[in-house]
Parts: sequence; structure tokens; C-alpha cells
Amino acid sequence: MSAPAQNLDASKLPDHAFGVRTVLGWGTWGFIAVESAIFAVLIASYLYGMGKAETWPPPPFSAPALSYGIINTLIMLATVVPNVIYKRAAERMQLRTTQRCLVVLFVLECAFLVVRGLEFAGLAVRWDDNFYGSMLWVLLGFHTIHVFSDVVETAVLFALSLRKGIRPHRFADMFDNAFFWYFAVWVWLPLFALIYLVPRWN
Repeated sequence: MSAPAQNLDASKLPDHAFGVRTVLGWGTWGFIAVESAIFAVLIASYLYGMGKAETWPPPPFSAPALSYGIINTLIMLATVVPNVIYKRAAERMQLRTTQRCLVVLFVLECAFLVVRGLEFAGLAVRWDDNFYGSMLWVLLGFHTIHVFSDVVETAVLFALSLRKGIRPHRFADMFDNAFFWYFAVWVWLPLFALIYLVPRWN
């Protein structure tokens, strides 16, 4: 028989948890699900346009420079190692390790954005030239927004980690941040193939 409700003491329960044991964790999963659906629609639209075109990209335009795509893919893959360490350290509440990983991730993410900025400046097609140009800019731009948002979040979390008496729930925030970054990395791989490789095979 359970104890009477008035005898239950929840005051000593932890005020934090990790992953799907929290509302924020479920929110992160929900956000990833929504964003995945949007990326799926964009990819399907790109493939539909490609299927209707005689040549892809339509002349006189060409696919983006492969060098930018390769460099940014290598940068994205390089972030996986510090992100794995960061996620584990956050769950163990290891402050110094999480701080170091936040700095490394911030630098790599900023490097990605610099390369992406150079790529945007050198694209041979504008967003309003044709369907191909519109889809190219939307795909690259939508992914860039995800990276930029994580740069801001990473900077904010690092700043909060410098405060004295950091509370345990802040490590849960870091854990979810690291989990989201996996999504930003892995969603880039099919986009890389679609944007840089498929037009060269077509």
C-alpha cells in the first residue's frame, strides 16, 4: 500500500535531468523532427526540379565549387570529436572539459560560417535566376541558419559557464545543445551529396 500523499517528500529530488527525461529534451527531439521534415520537403523539391530539367544545373549555370563543399564537410566532421567529449562531459558535470569543448566547437563553427560566406559570395547563380538558384540558396541558407543559431547558443552557454556557482541544470542545457549539433552535422552529409555531387553525375 502506498504512503499517504502528505508523507511524500519531493524536496530532495534533483532539479535537473538529461535527454528525454526533461521537457527541454523532448522539445529538442520535437524541433529536430520538424526541421527534418522541412529538409525532406526541400530535398524532394530539389529532386523534382532536377527530374523535370533536361540538364542540371540548367545552362549557363554550374554547380557550386566542390572545394567549398569539401572544406565545410571536413570542418563539420571535425566537430564530431569535441562534440562527443562535450556531451559526455556535460552529463558528468565536468565544467573545465565542457568549457574547453565549447571553445573548440565555437571556433570550428565560425570557420564553417566564414567558408560558407565566401561560398555565397562566389555562387554563379542568384536566388532569383531560376528554380535551381532558388533551391540552392534555400538549402544552403537553411542549413547556415542552423549553424549560426548553434554558434550563438554555444557562445551563450560558454558565457553562462563562467558564472560562479553554475547550477546542474545548465549542464543539461549543454547536453541538449550537443545533441542538436549532431543533427546539424548529419543533415549536412546528404545535402553535400545533393548540392555538389549529384549535379556532377547528372
